[in-house]
Amino acid sequence: MLDFSILTENLDMYLLGFKNTIMSSLVALVASLILGVLIAIMRIAPIKPLNWLGTVYVEFIRNIPLLIITFFLFSVLN
Repeated sequence: MLDFSILTENLDMYLLGFKNTIMSSLVALVASLILGVLIAIMRIAPIKPLNWLGTVYVEFIRNIPLLIITFFLFSVLN
């Protein structure tokens, strides 16, 4: 039979991990919302350099596979 006592013994660690996951998700959500709004404003701006910069950023990020971005961020943050 399975012994689930390890779950109750380490409940505080699970809750801490859950809290950290929720907090990092909220930070990522807010940061991506702010970045997305700024890039969208740049894309529709009548100022040509801002429009060009927003378009270049979107096209550059769109054409890179997500796995490459993940590996790059992992190597930079480590």
